[in-house]
Amino acid sequence: MKKTKLLAFGLGLLAAAGTSFGQLPVSETVGIFPTEIVTGFNVVALPFDESPTLTGTVASASGISVTLDQDASAAGVGANFSIRFTSGANAGLTREIASAAGTVLTLTNPVSSWVSSDDGYATYEIVAHPTLDSAFPGGGGLVTNATSGLADQIFVPDSTGFNFDQYFHNGTIWQDAVTPAGDAGSTAIGKPGSAVMIFKPFGAPLTIGISGVAQSVSAGVEINGTSGFFPVANAFGSGTTLDDSGLDAILLANATSGLADQVWIPNAFFNFDQYFYNGTIWQDAVTPAGDVGSTPIPAGSGILVFKTISPTVQDWTIQEVFATGP
Repeated sequence: MKKTKLLAFGLGLLAAAGTSFGQLPVSETVGIFPTEIVTGFNVVALPFDESPTLTGTVASASGISVTLDQDASAAGVGANFSIRFTSGANAGLTREIASAAGTVLTLTNPVSSWVSSDDGYATYEIVAHPTLDSAFPGGGGLVTNATSGLADQIFVPDSTGFNFDQYFHNGTIWQDAVTPAGDAGSTAIGKPGSAVMIFKPFGAPLTIGISGVAQSVSAGVEINGTSGFFPVANAFGSGTTLDDSGLDAILLANATSGLADQVWIPNAFFNFDQYFYNGTIWQDAVTPAGDVGSTPIPAGSGILVFKTISPTVQDWTIQEVFATGP
């Protein structure tokens, strides 16, 4: 699989460049990833994190239960947070947190079991999920307008997984595009390693900068074991292809497209091209003739994974540790 490191720039470089991507802690390695937004649908990677809310060592983990060395709920940890294991038996895994009660976390998907002392005391970090305000402050460079249909919109899968909630920035705040009442800026739009879908109704292409804290370890994108749409970031800092992505090893394969997990990639016609792995090669889900494994997944982009019946959790190995210079 082809990998190229993304560059993570120090805050001094951000300041020197006169950027306006929000305030980021001086003590952390931060980065900006420029992404072009074109007319139609765009799936945009969210390659960076929020600043860790907690870091420490794990006392124990079994199934969906993890016991920490400190009170997570007192730090405000709960739903819309994820834990990333930075060492130990689960190093690199990221798991969404369903709830926290004192030192005990309940996760949405299981991890391996281990005793910390057997593994040199495994370490972790807990990060909040990105929100409209944190990932796209002030609209994030997208077209804003008081009328939702004249603004660029962000699509986020709803609770069913099969439909999308839509948001736009009115020039002052983020609002729901269907019922634009109140400020929706605190809406969580993904989790570590995810992506968002941006719909640009018209206008010239523009480049926006996605910013945040660079991950300290190679990690994984958690794709839930339920059916529906899952926007996930391109796992590599450079562009890749279906063949080089490694998705064939983790997604459900089947000779029949409707029984396989599918990868959706935006096309130039306000729609998506759909692909599946038949167990041997990648094919087009609409006209499954020939090998389409060379189909590109551009840098900075994401994909929509559509899971039809797959009952298992998958982890797509995400980008390498960020470089800190050219």
